[in-house]
Amino acid sequence: MKKISIFIGVFITALSLTTSISEAYFTTGQTAKSINSQNALFTISYKFGHDDKDMYLPATAFRNDVTSVDSTALTYGLYENGDEAKETGVTQAVIISKAPVVDGMYKIAKGTVETFTLLVLFTTNEDELEADYALHVDALPFSVEKDAQQLNPSELQYYTTNETELNTGNYKEKEGTETQEID
Repeated sequence: MKKISIFIGVFITALSLTTSISEAYFTTGQTAKSINSQNALFTISYKFGHDDKDMYLPATAFRNDVTSVDSTALTYGLYENGDEAKETGVTQAVIISKAPVVDGMYKIAKGTVETFTLLVLFTTNEDELEADYALHVDALPFSVEKDAQQLNPSELQYYTTNETELNTGNYKEKEGTETQEID
């Protein structure tokens, strides 16, 4: 009986430690889906919360090639065959969540965790060659109370989707490039 009491005590203590959300921020999933030859939908889902303080997260997202981006916006980029694709195609993005929007930012009340999903629709240019594309988050600013912060690169590395192939079958040559057949 004494062993069972000790086990229950240890179990309850471990459970209380694992349910703490003190500054919880982590990605929960990423997808990359080709809709057709030129269009893909990318999603990155993530959760944020804090035990003792309100948090604020971006309600807007912009591609990293936009020149004047609000410092409170999430920024993202695209990889094309593993390299940064700055000027390829067109994107449209939205961040969705059940969290309330306050002063242009999602508010996460202290003691709660909220889920967010970045959705990006990407359309390649018609003349682009077949390539694999992935989405990555470059900057994810947030505030704990009024203290502005950013996720660091070691945390942002997980905010990347797998690749999806677009322009399938588009092998025409771009001006100034050469192709070589392999036997």
